[in-house]
Amino acid sequence: MVKSSAAWWHAPLPPVGGVRYAGRPRPAQDFSTLLEVRDDAPWPALQRFDFVVRERALAEGEAAELRKRLETREPGVLSPYQEAAVKALREMTGRDFGAKADIWRKHLKLGS
Repeated sequence: MVKSSAAWWHAPLPPVGGVRYAGRPRPAQDFSTLLEVRDDAPWPALQRFDFVVRERALAEGEAAELRKRLETREPGVLSPYQEAAVKALREMTGRDFGAKADIWRKHLKLGS
């Protein structure tokens, strides 16, 4: 692989005889999807984007703060994770059965 100091993906790379990078290979993407891009000219409006999912352990202080935020929310207030799951279900099914998992399971015939 040729090492480049180019700031943008479309900037030219140095000549093939240039510096070669011999360290770790870049990480492979975890998933890819096509997304619409505004001001896309001269490229297509739908372009492929690769995503890498990063995982890290929380420091004890971060974990305690997160537990506190999740435990102290008012009844009926969804966590960010629950909001994301409900939004995804609504968008994928075109239906809205509220935020209760048991109601979604019943209507989607998933069992309990």
